[in-house]
Amino acid sequence: MKLSKWLFLFSMTVLLLACAAACAPHHRGGANATDDDSGDDDNDLSPDDDDDNDDLSPLADDDDDDDNDNDDDDDFVWTAMTGNLPSLYAVWGTSHDDVFAAGYDFYSESGAVVHYDGVAWERMNVEMPEQKIYAIWGASTSDVYVGLGGQDGGVWHYNGSSWSEMFSQGIEIAGIWGASPSDVYATGAILGPQSYHLDFLLRYGGSGWSPEFITEVMFGAVWGTSASDVFVVTSGTDASILHFDGSHWRPMLSQGGAAIIGGFWGPSPSDVFAAAGNIVEGTAVIFHYDGASWTESDMGDVPGLNRMWGAAHNDIYAVGASISTGVVVHYDGSSWREMGGGPFLPLYDIWGAGSGDVFAVGIENSANGGVIYHYGPPA
Repeated sequence: MKLSKWLFLFSMTVLLLACAAACAPHHRGGANATDDDSGDDDNDLSPDDDDDNDDLSPLADDDDDDDNDNDDDDDFVWTAMTGNLPSLYAVWGTSHDDVFAAGYDFYSESGAVVHYDGVAWERMNVEMPEQKIYAIWGASTSDVYVGLGGQDGGVWHYNGSSWSEMFSQGIEIAGIWGASPSDVYATGAILGPQSYHLDFLLRYGGSGWSPEFITEVMFGAVWGTSASDVFVVTSGTDASILHFDGSHWRPMLSQGGAAIIGGFWGPSPSDVFAAAGNIVEGTAVIFHYDGASWTESDMGDVPGLNRMWGAAHNDIYAVGASISTGVVVHYDGSSWREMGGGPFLPLYDIWGAGSGDVFAVGIENSANGGVIYHYGPPA
């Protein structure tokens, strides 16, 4: 009798659960389900997917003006990070838990590097010359290069345990990038009296640095997608973008002296962006290369841009600065837009561990150290 009673109760429970599942609204389709486009939040990286939890677009903000509490668009925010920070001009890392930022300590009057382990920013133990660090790049967490500016400029290297000077020779370094640990480029100049300068594109082959070019046209940003696809920018009246195809360097784009390109980024050799500032108008410019030619987009009232980084073609960031404020712009695959979350202090470099995990660095002012903003879920 007891067994029959339990079987009856079990059967009724199964029946009620089946009815509840059949009557409940379906917000997430399975592998064979057909999604209703009206349920899509239109801002995630999978536009045909109505799953509110996979929204990774940094500009997705469609629930600010409505009561859609199910949308997680606002889970991504810019947050100022704390720490004993020097003024910062460069950032690079291998992961969220391994980020290097570099710049200048106005109190010790020397180049300075800080490291983030996923929890806190800490000063690295290094005694550098009284020069600012403008560039950083690494092949791994134990193979990191920084470039110092000024009369005592040069390249320093971190081997995973300590920093050491690779060369000095008074070369002011503006940019560093490498295709591999044994193929690294640096741009720099030796400054002389009466605005005279001798400019270098240097290359490291694994055992020493040697000049690729020596000119009187100043080199700036350097970046590439591989050893046979390298871009470098020159400035001045004959400013242009030079391209290396693995065998030869050739000029690609001449933009005159008005636009100063600060940085490159692209997902492929035929999809490359360059961030710039128009020094005449004080506004930002974005160049895009499609594998055949460069096109220019004026960003309007956005101040001049410095450097950029991206996770994909539809997720690219660029940072810039005016005298006292900074800006972050984002490309979603179709257009560039200024991001909210500010006001930002002046920003000079940006790097990310992935979409929704981005670090932007800059300065508070010449006397009060630096700033680091992180883009991701709220702390």
